[in-house]
Amino acid sequence: MQKAKLDLILEELYAWDSRLKIKETELIALIETMAEAKPDTKFDEAFAESLKKDLLSHKILLESDDGLQDNNLLFNLKSMNKKIYIMAGSLAVVGIAALVLMINLTPKKSFSLLTGNKVKTEQFVKTNPGSFGSLALLSANKISESGNASVSAKTSLTSASIPQVAPSIGMGDSRTMSSKMIAPMHSYTYVYKGDPLELSDATSTVYRRIKGDGNLSNNLDSLISSKAFGPINLGAFSNLKTGSISLVEDKKLGLNINIDFNEENIYIGQNWLQWKSERDNCGDNQACWDSYRLKISDIPEDASVIAMTNDFLSSKGISLEHYGEAKVDNSWRLNYEASDDKANYYIPEEISVVYPLVVDGQTVYDQNGNLDGLRVTVNLLQHAVSGVNNLTTYRYETSDYNLETDSAKVVALAEKGGYGSGIYYGISQDKITLELGTPTKTLIHLWRYTNNTNEELLIPALMFPVNNAPADYYGSKFVTVPLVQEMITELNNNNSGANYGGGIMPMMK
Repeated sequence: MQKAKLDLILEELYAWDSRLKIKETELIALIETMAEAKPDTKFDEAFAESLKKDLLSHKILLESDDGLQDNNLLFNLKSMNKKIYIMAGSLAVVGIAALVLMINLTPKKSFSLLTGNKVKTEQFVKTNPGSFGSLALLSANKISESGNASVSAKTSLTSASIPQVAPSIGMGDSRTMSSKMIAPMHSYTYVYKGDPLELSDATSTVYRRIKGDGNLSNNLDSLISSKAFGPINLGAFSNLKTGSISLVEDKKLGLNINIDFNEENIYIGQNWLQWKSERDNCGDNQACWDSYRLKISDIPEDASVIAMTNDFLSSKGISLEHYGEAKVDNSWRLNYEASDDKANYYIPEEISVVYPLVVDGQTVYDQNGNLDGLRVTVNLLQHAVSGVNNLTTYRYETSDYNLETDSAKVVALAEKGGYGSGIYYGISQDKITLELGTPTKTLIHLWRYTNNTNEELLIPALMFPVNNAPADYYGSKFVTVPLVQEMITELNNNNSGANYGGGIMPMMK
């Protein structure tokens, strides 16, 4: 770019806000990059006026010197997705407006957390020890994965009888239940058979996900807060914050995108109107429905499914930086293998791939020992990705808590069923002993509803594998024990190890 043109643009930028002089080096680099693009964009006075009005409505860099510093991250050439040719002369103001407006609309640091761009936002914010309050309540009145308070753990029961889940039959069948479908009743006990435990760490880090502070929505808030939408002028309201938005792909096999800014969670699902197929015309014709049923031979190899989900995530700019190796959820095969009538077994039409969340180098699990993280669903009939769950921002507060170092107490709690919930169905004479192997240390994802806030906590824990599960066993393959001292004390004081009594709950995906 000619120096005269560059100087003219810089002069008008400084006239607009003199504080921009401190960013002159970055401004020159940005202007020159934009000028080299030289697209066919046509500028005129009307366009310039429109840009200026839009620009001023956002009040970019006009608040204070601190505001200018806060927006320094926006000068990011790699994030630029608009190629604008800056003209000189009488239309130089267009270049100014376009430049600053483009800076305003460049994705901010909170959005970058989802795309993996390197930003200055701290992913871990250290707080004082015990800053999250007492964690004993997580054991005294346990919180389910849906965030709802469950039955108090103080119910004292000595054993849990677990009905085994009967194999499923085909869709549309109406058959008389046979004796083979009646689930047997068992009473399980645990015994530890692993190596001696050495618990030397006196303290460890507990993580609480940061959300709902406006970090994710602030760019959108500033964009719409002064706009008129149809019959309403949002500029007439004050301190507007975006709670949630829903976007729809209006095309064949299109998707819905729902963003919850309070939970900082993104859910992607099917736009059902665009997923209709000929099968929807089957009506009451069972033969028609059956013709679309999948066979076990229709299930693709795990590698093929993972390749499909990897391609989808890559094409949508969803980073896998904070996730481990993808694994296909094949839990449905447990029922299939146990079925006596595999020809009529209903093969699922959707299959999920889990990308396990890794926080501070540690893989995260749920309280039943299942991988926790990003879950991508593939529709096997349409051979397309149909959903994404648990896509969240990656920001955590950290706080140190005291750990239990008495291995006898930890083993005793594991042999009571640990933190996993049990369902009590009555005393059974058919008692089966399950052997627990040497545990691995990990983080378990727990929820706590407090002060009208749904908190997500990652708790250090031990995960004990169940080594000798019988063929008709459909319960959790792991027993989890939190290592936070006050949680173990509360669980052991309840003399149960679970909120419905000792034992496990048959978790079926």
